[in-house]
Amino acid sequence: MVDPAAPEPPATAPAAAVPFASGEVPVVNGSAIALPPVDLEAPAAGLVDQITARENAKDAIAAEQARLMVALDQRIRAERAAKGVPAARQGEGIAKQVGLARRESPNYGALLLGRAKVLVNQMPHTLQALGAGRLNEHRAGDPGQGNRLPYPGAPGGGG
Repeated sequence: MVDPAAPEPPATAPAAAVPFASGEVPVVNGSAIALPPVDLEAPAAGLVDQITARENAKDAIAAEQARLMVALDQRIRAERAAKGVPAARQGEGIAKQVGLARRESPNYGALLLGRAKVLVNQMPHTLQALGAGRLNEHRAGDPGQGNRLPYPGAPGGGG
């Protein structure tokens, strides 16, 4: 939860622009992506460009969410370690928080967190492609694409 009495974080410079179908759309403060307004009267090619721009925005946000989920996991584990919580219990409830934040079930939150850990820690090029809109969230973990992301606790990672 956010503490309303906490000071505002310092303003940061805008992040790099994310390429979209019709040029570059700026990323503001690393998360809010400015998109042109929907024009339902545009010609077919313009409608396709609008769909593509929104898909690219979703992909960039998915990459940010992966980084945020890993940061949350690391932060909570570090805080619990500092309080003397045994290592085996430091991750309890984190996946549930991820699920709630993503409006998903706790079990799906565990899957999302596990995939985020693999993307961030083991697949930086895939994460970069996701953030640049060259790859969507589904394909980043699609077994048919050779990028199979394991479930949390699976042998070889994810947990």
